[in-house]
Amino acid sequence: MLSLLETVGSALRWRAARVRRLSKRIIERGLRLANRNRPAPSGSLVLAYHNVVPDREVGKGEVSLHLSLTRFRRQLDLLQRYCRVVPLSAVLNGPEQDPGTVAVTFDDAYRGAVEHAAPLLLERGFPFTLFVSPGLLGTEGFWWDVIAEPGNGLRGTERQTALEQCHGRSIEVLARFPQRERLPQSYWCADVDQLRALARHPGVTLGAHTWSHAALPTLDQGDLAAELERPKAWLSEMPNAIPVLSYPYGLTSVPVRDAVTRAGYEFGLLIEGGRYAGGGDRFAIPRFNVPAGLSEDGLWLRLMEVVPA
Repeated sequence: MLSLLETVGSALRWRAARVRRLSKRIIERGLRLANRNRPAPSGSLVLAYHNVVPDREVGKGEVSLHLSLTRFRRQLDLLQRYCRVVPLSAVLNGPEQDPGTVAVTFDDAYRGAVEHAAPLLLERGFPFTLFVSPGLLGTEGFWWDVIAEPGNGLRGTERQTALEQCHGRSIEVLARFPQRERLPQSYWCADVDQLRALARHPGVTLGAHTWSHAALPTLDQGDLAAELERPKAWLSEMPNAIPVLSYPYGLTSVPVRDAVTRAGYEFGLLIEGGRYAGGGDRFAIPRFNVPAGLSEDGLWLRLMEVVPA
């Protein structure tokens, strides 16, 4: 009886998967017909990821940041089928790319990104960039993960206090809020040896994410300069480093961008926005944030430019 039920269940799953594939093909053909007179979107899409964890470990920490390995693998399938994945530098420095061009980035340098996401990207020959906060390397979890409510994530009031009163710095935040859950190692920050080894691979680049992942607009000029200059010096000793900054928490301002320029960075990346078509403010480069809850269909629609940013 069990064998019969397993056989029937397997057949139903196969049928459901086939229906989904056929439905997507029908939708895709319909969209192409409906949009054949619509102007093509301009510019490239810079994807912003944070972490990738084994399926059994999802739902911990700040849940929106931690994508399951299965979902990430399926998203890479979409990129391989529909897009041309290029280095971030090709998007930032090269001529305007076609709308099928995508660059892949990761903020925070989670161990999960290094140990689980990177091998899949390297296997497919996809270039990617990790943005690193060197002052946090090797720590056993970021503050927004360790103080989050298990299964629910971070409270809005706690986030506001952490950013405005503690400047987004782990030492200050953890002195105020208790750690609620010990996290698996995939939620920890990678260490310097892991990053050095990974950055030796062709197509892998490292950028700055400030020194301690501080909320830059809340800092005075002296602290702001240190947060920007220290990681740039650290990157100068690492292979395949690029003079590009990703703003922690996506927070920036006119004084921050001025300081980023003085520190010698060539570009500053946001955590929101649509496509990048070149030109404009080099220190407000848009990216498309990919949250853990975004389905493969949702990403596919975004890649097809069916929904707005």
